[in-house]
Amino acid sequence: MKRNPRARVRCGGADRTPDGTMPHLRLRPICRAGPSSPGNESMLVRRTLPFIALSSTLWLLGCGEVRVVDARSGEQDDHVPPSPPSGPCQLTFALPFGGVGRGLEVSNDGRTVSSLSATEMLQGSVGRVGGRWYFEVTVDTLADGVWWAQNIGIGTPDGIRTMGGSSGGLSALLNSGGSLMPGFGSPEPFFGEAFGTGDVIGVAADLDEGRVFFSRNGVWLNAGDPLQGTRGVPIIVLPGVDAYYPAVGVSEGDTLTINLSGDFVHAIPAGYAPFAAGLTGDEDGHCIDVGAGGMPASPAPVQATCSAAYEFTSYAAPQGSGEELHVVGIYEPSTGVGGQVDVHIERSGDMTLALTAYVATSFRVTVAPGANLGRIVLSSYEPSSVDAPLGVTVSSHVFEGNGRYLGGGFEWPSSETSELISAVEEETELKLSSFSGCYAGSQFTLTN
Repeated sequence: MKRNPRARVRCGGADRTPDGTMPHLRLRPICRAGPSSPGNESMLVRRTLPFIALSSTLWLLGCGEVRVVDARSGEQDDHVPPSPPSGPCQLTFALPFGGVGRGLEVSNDGRTVSSLSATEMLQGSVGRVGGRWYFEVTVDTLADGVWWAQNIGIGTPDGIRTMGGSSGGLSALLNSGGSLMPGFGSPEPFFGEAFGTGDVIGVAADLDEGRVFFSRNGVWLNAGDPLQGTRGVPIIVLPGVDAYYPAVGVSEGDTLTINLSGDFVHAIPAGYAPFAAGLTGDEDGHCIDVGAGGMPASPAPVQATCSAAYEFTSYAAPQGSGEELHVVGIYEPSTGVGGQVDVHIERSGDMTLALTAYVATSFRVTVAPGANLGRIVLSSYEPSSVDAPLGVTVSSHVFEGNGRYLGGGFEWPSSETSELISAVEEETELKLSSFSGCYAGSQFTLTN
């Protein structure tokens, strides 16, 4: 690649000319912070880069990403200054789960993305578990692309890759039409605004309470209030959920500037910190993913027999005192509609058992000596029944029977399971002790 000795770096008003000659070409930073603002991680996402070779590396020079611009013509030049990584660590963007493909090429620094043809979602290289975080996205150029593919927000890797997760609740993504992603949006009404060239979108993610707030040019959408925690987009923050990562979706011709570090255009909400605050780098200068592994979850004390094609998942809450609440969920019996599912209780102590299925199921519950099962709560969409031990109270919520339904869930974590547990906790006035489930099951044993 041809070198231009007249390149200079302008960062926060400071010009640098490598050879001391009168500069005609300069590198224009797209960050707002100068060299005195460490940690700025502004990023340029470009769909077409006719002048910058994708194999080149663009390092932060005390501020953020840089564009190469001809000072006389305003056209982009292909000079990239040779500079080692220094200052803040490098927080990059790439396809979820790594790699490139489907019409995208990602440069070595991971911040500059070129679209050859298709639209794609991109994920930051560092995620967060818990805490309250803020970042901004400036819409430099928004082409007349596919509106549902032009997204700004946050999500788990699966939530970003699938734009919401297989069961929803694993991302909050605002598209350029001003709505949440169709089919994977919030279960609550959301009233947003369309965004376009020149707009600044703020994202405030409360990963403690599971709420995400969006602003457009400093005004919070949906009448949301990050400080009070009201009218935000709900996301799942249960144990077992992956970390949440910043995410953008681009369509051909789009240009976005992502600021994760500070010196924001609009005021950061009180109690929130810049998403990239406090990150440290590895020996190569890349930010270490502090959220890797997500939120840990202990398995439930349950042995299960599920159909081979389906995964068994479970969760055990920290043990407390008093009566326990254990939830077992399936979508259907392994043997099909109306099949029998055995649930055996070996665990000692006082407890309530909640059983849920979508397809008609015949639950048979047995208890071992020392187990004190007081009541069973059944939630099923299709007609289901429970064969319970003598003296155990059964409360049935069967939609196609009595019109009552507490919801259903068969995997941990998921939005359906989260809603089910909230309803069961309200019904029983107990806190969850464990959940276990699979899509198709035949036997569950609750142990000590």
